[in-house]
Amino acid sequence: MRITFILPGYAGQPSGGYRVVYEYANGLVKCGHTVTIIHPRSLFRSGPSLSIFPRIARELKLFARFLKNGLRTKIISIPWQSVDSKVDLISVPVLWPCFIPESDIVIATHWRTAEYVSVYPSNRGIGFYLIQHYETWDGPEARVNATWRSNLHKVVIAKWLSILGSRIGAEKISYIPNAIDHKNFYLTQPISDRGPTVAMMYSGQRWKGAEEGIAALDRVKSVMPNLRAVLFGISARPKSLPLWIEYRENPTQAALRDEIYNRNSIYLCPSWSEGWGLPITEAMACGCAVISADNGGVHEFVEHYGSGLIARVRDVEALVSALHELLGDEGLRQRLAQEGMRAVKSFTYDRSLGQLDKLLVSSIETAQAR
Repeated sequence: MRITFILPGYAGQPSGGYRVVYEYANGLVKCGHTVTIIHPRSLFRSGPSLSIFPRIARELKLFARFLKNGLRTKIISIPWQSVDSKVDLISVPVLWPCFIPESDIVIATHWRTAEYVSVYPSNRGIGFYLIQHYETWDGPEARVNATWRSNLHKVVIAKWLSILGSRIGAEKISYIPNAIDHKNFYLTQPISDRGPTVAMMYSGQRWKGAEEGIAALDRVKSVMPNLRAVLFGISARPKSLPLWIEYRENPTQAALRDEIYNRNSIYLCPSWSEGWGLPITEAMACGCAVISADNGGVHEFVEHYGSGLIARVRDVEALVSALHELLGDEGLRQRLAQEGMRAVKSFTYDRSLGQLDKLLVSSIETAQAR
């Protein structure tokens, strides 16, 4: 098959959602498919249909078609992600059809890309929509919901998204869970040898819950002076971060595995909402016991008191209580860490890729049979 993924832009720094697309592309070319990933340099649509463009936009579109060989450029590599050399990484100015290759399958990966893909001509491929979150944090609810109700075949990464889609009125929904790269994330330090240490991802986006997470860590530190914590993120160290907390800026996957996940006993995720939560599963694969806010995606792999602890969203007191419980009960911490490792073991790219490949092939066969 000729498969085209449509990303919402180019990410110069690590992004979990982008990583999933690149990993799928790597697997699909190994299956013998031709894969192109489109990275637009701008997303400026103001409404749900290409037909709203005024006449001047149509004239620019014709001009762009004439110049497209010069405007479509090859991306050499993604600095933070290994991508198979057989995958075509293309940068385009906008997501007009003239910049998109003819394909058998075309896959939107964000609500704004879905607005384009839903109205592409048929020779751009059968339309799919990989949904990794309910992206109302990034766009108006009405427009986001409209993409869920579009004619695209939706592929959701978590069961809560499937349930939400049905409530919104979405049709043609398939569930294919995200996966972990177990070749990169695995146990290197015994679970039993870890002290009172906590790891947490930092993001400046309010809904990621860093404010609550830091407040909870500070509260616990005040009564447990030997507590150590390390935060990591793609931005520079926040000026407001307490001095006692270590910070790692943009660590590599190897550093995440060896110096963060495997050196800490607990992974704290205070995020209000997660489509899935890749860092949580990576930390679990490396032997961290997890404390997470009840953010939706965490239920794919964490059962309360089974493979981790789940606290109320935006509740500092609940996070403090959970931290005290795990830091004060070594037996519970080790049991949850062991159960967490078992819980995420089945989430592999081989499994998810096989499901995706089967779904795409089936859609082509169905279309050909009509």
